[in-house]
Amino acid sequence: MTKICQSSEPDPIAEGGSKSYGQQAKTIAQKSANLEVALHEQQAKTEDEKAITPAITDAERLTLALEAAKMGWWDLDWTTRQTIWSPSHEILFGYEQGQPERDYFDWERRIHPDDLEWIHQATHYARDHHQDLAIQYRIIWLDGSLHWIDALGRFYYDSQGEPIRMVGVIRDITDQKQSEQALQDSEERFRATFEQAAVGIAHVDLEGRWLRVNQTLCNIVGYSEAELLEQTFQNITHPDDLAADLAYVQQLLAGEIQTYSMENGIFTKKGVPFGLS
Repeated sequence: MTKICQSSEPDPIAEGGSKSYGQQAKTIAQKSANLEVALHEQQAKTEDEKAITPAITDAERLTLALEAAKMGWWDLDWTTRQTIWSPSHEILFGYEQGQPERDYFDWERRIHPDDLEWIHQATHYARDHHQDLAIQYRIIWLDGSLHWIDALGRFYYDSQGEPIRMVGVIRDITDQKQSEQALQDSEERFRATFEQAAVGIAHVDLEGRWLRVNQTLCNIVGYSEAELLEQTFQNITHPDDLAADLAYVQQLLAGEIQTYSMENGIFTKKGVPFGLS
């Protein structure tokens, strides 16, 4: 019979191996935890970057679109009056680029003196009534040149309804205003020529109704302007000349002729025949 005896003393080799294994397991667990944290952080960072990238892209697209349309934008802190301008806003106001953070007075010092007061009134009205501000006003650059601005602004309010911010866009409409002024000047010159002409002049529609007559024509036919505008040229044209006159009108409508001239007879208010050419 074989007798197997086991010592009650621990085996130093086995004990040492157990300790070494436990330490390695702890180290691996710690590294796994660190790796998991790092992965979570990286994932969060990636998601943040994905969220930021479209926003940057949208802002860049908006800026490009505004610049292409010769427009600028501003963002005003209503409390401090500190303002951020887009580069194109600086250009439209005659400032050099490079100082986007400006204050209220950078805007105010460019406004035409005759426009400043009513702009303030319109702005306060929009603020108090929670309305958008849509105005056109003049600015003067440092070189003395006059420019027209079309502006659209919107207020933002806190929870108590107090205004805290105003943002908006502007565009230069100087060319448009110059064209409008040129047209107005031309119309005024024509009106003066029409009214002061030494010959009778009238505008007549396709039905023969008088649309506009000058005083000289009124003097010739003896009718007042109001009386003539209630009639047609057929009413005062001599019957012997009316058919030829109407035939010319039809040729004009058909594009066969551009103008015509003829001598015909008319009747004055008193019924007296009178020759006109």
